[in-house]
Amino acid sequence: MTLTFEKCKQLKEANFPQNKKIAYVISPLSSNKTPFLLSMHIDEKMDGYANLIASGYEVYACPDLSELIKECGGAKKQICFHLEGIDGYWHSASCAFSVLLPPNERWKEYKGWSNGDTPEEAVSNLWLEINKKR
Repeated sequence: MTLTFEKCKQLKEANFPQNKKIAYVISPLSSNKTPFLLSMHIDEKMDGYANLIASGYEVYACPDLSELIKECGGAKKQICFHLEGIDGYWHSASCAFSVLLPPNERWKEYKGWSNGDTPEEAVSNLWLEINKKR
């Protein structure tokens, strides 16, 4: 499921990495500033994101679930990531984990917890929680 424009805007304002393949885009020529979803080509030779920004477009990354999990630390070593759906609602959590410590001390640092109506919303809320300004 795709995140809403409002959630993508909130992620951008909190400095979520923006160079993703799917984004909400607002044309500089649009009189009503209505965002639309756009798939971009990004590789060594062409960067659709950079081209849009250079042309005056407003661009808001729309990360998929795997990109959100990765940014929450789920793809890094020594990070525990948990996502589960219960009664139609989704919960996600992340914490530091070290196998070098005794079993009762392995959960070193709680990173954050959040929920949402979809897995993507739950994990995007988790990213916002982990990265909120202190």
